Amino acid sequence: GPEERQSQLRRRVLTRRIALRRSEVVVPSSTLNDIARQVWRLPPRRLHYIANGIDLERFHPAAPARIEGSGLTVLCVAGLRAEKNLGRLLRALALADLTPRPRLLIAGDGPEGAALRDLAARLSLDVEFLGDIADPAPLYRAADLFALSSDTEQMPLSVIEAMASGLPVIATAVGDIRAMVSEQNRPLLAHCSDEALAGAFRAAGTMDLTVIGAANRRRAETLFDVARMTADWLGLLAPCAPNGDLRPR
Repeated sequence: GPEERQSQLRRRVLTRRIALRRSEVVVPSSTLNDIARQVWRLPPRRLHYIANGIDLERFHPAAPARIEGSGLTVLCVAGLRAEKNLGRLLRALALADLTPRPRLLIAGDGPEGAALRDLAARLSLDVEFLGDIADPAPLYRAADLFALSSDTEQMPLSVIEAMASGLPVIATAVGDIRAMVSEQNRPLLAHCSDEALAGAFRAAGTMDLTVIGAANRRRAETLFDVARMTADWLGLLAPCAPNGDLRPR
């Protein structure tokens, strides 16, 4: 969580170490897996890393439709909360000073909304705040790039959704994001600063975004299919069910 992004709180470490040591513990990121082993000191035999998975048929690439010479459409799907640091994303876009000017779509809501709208207006950015969206899949297909500027993450589903939708990802290199995206995408990851993220946006203008997006889609198919995630969970839970049968009754 945001209060532990720099270091673990001692009382929580001790609680986890005591309360979880006799449990089977499932973690959704390799970063958290390392923390559970090294900081919480949980027995490795009781730790299980199961990556998040999504419906790859629902999140899929769209046919290229961008008009040459038009500005990029950048999508961010995130709660408007302090730890997501969307102010950094707005300031980075302003610093990048791209021509033509990109359009930013922000899907999500939260307590930072009013301040972010004020900041976007002060920076004269082309930003549309969409609020909570029940089905964001069409938004990914309408975008050219996905962006995330968080201070802390584990394995964000929004990044997986963007990858499955064939989008390049510009993001801060927190949690598992560097390990999640394709090798071709890694130059677009940045340190947690406005300037570094602005540099990633400038770099994107010199790269073939179609190639990066396709590589991300292939990686999502390999690592983040919901069928693979379900199989991993069923393999873990089957010994707990009568006769190993987990079918609905």
